[in-house]
Amino acid sequence: MEPNFDTNSWNGATRLDDWACIAARGPDAAKFLHSQLSQDIALMPAGQARLAGFCSAKGRLMATMMVWREGAQDIMLALPASVAAGVLKRLSMFVMRSQCKLSLCDTPMWGLVGGTEPRQAWLTTQSDLGAGIQLPSVQNVPRSIFVGTELDGPTLPKWQWDWLDVSSALPWIVAETQELFVPQMVNFESVGGVNFKKGCYPGQEVVARSQLRGTLKRRMYLLEGSVSARPGQDVSANADAVGTVVSCATAPNGMSRVLAQLQIDAVNQGQLTIDGNAVKLLPLPYELMQDI
Repeated sequence: MEPNFDTNSWNGATRLDDWACIAARGPDAAKFLHSQLSQDIALMPAGQARLAGFCSAKGRLMATMMVWREGAQDIMLALPASVAAGVLKRLSMFVMRSQCKLSLCDTPMWGLVGGTEPRQAWLTTQSDLGAGIQLPSVQNVPRSIFVGTELDGPTLPKWQWDWLDVSSALPWIVAETQELFVPQMVNFESVGGVNFKKGCYPGQEVVARSQLRGTLKRRMYLLEGSVSARPGQDVSANADAVGTVVSCATAPNGMSRVLAQLQIDAVNQGQLTIDGNAVKLLPLPYELMQDI
């Protein structure tokens, strides 16, 4: 079964109730987050968003997020809602004497699709209505996140947003996949989520060692098939578990796009299945850092 729909015709906005925002405010907000995340936050300029990871001491991702400046002393983190409260609690443990206040925001988030031709990814705009973050386009379809007031205009079905988001192959860590992956296992360094030149952060030694050795045994792949998948579910080859579902989007016709972390050696050694149903490999929309 093929998807049989034209993504270029998709247009509108959908409420992202499965996402949340954490605000870090104060003179030390950037310095504090710089010491905790895998990204260079201290030198992040206004008008630019960046991907960042929050790792355990063992280098396993507890969250992946988008980070941007809202003001000179205000930094916003957007991440899946299922991990937001836990991340806030854990980050708060390390604030100590830093002049930084962390809080969950109740501002709604929206996913926008269509409109003007694709623009440069990760640029941000600020207005009285809220903040916009330009995301990587998928199949030449423009996408962005808006954090702010209610939006007027056409409504986009949530499955269409999810389909494009999974197709973009950006790894969003949710409750079911926390602490399962070192960043490179889900291609996070290849999409700009890890800065190897910045200073220490929790798990940094493990992440750096994984990169320097150049011997990764697992990567994230984009799959498609008539399957029902959920984060944390096994992916199999020849009846053996060889990986884990990271995220999934399912169209009304039953076809799904799936991001899954898989053993590299197992990818071409047998039919990949999820819950007994076959899936096929699709090309990633970006090059992997080790292949560049």
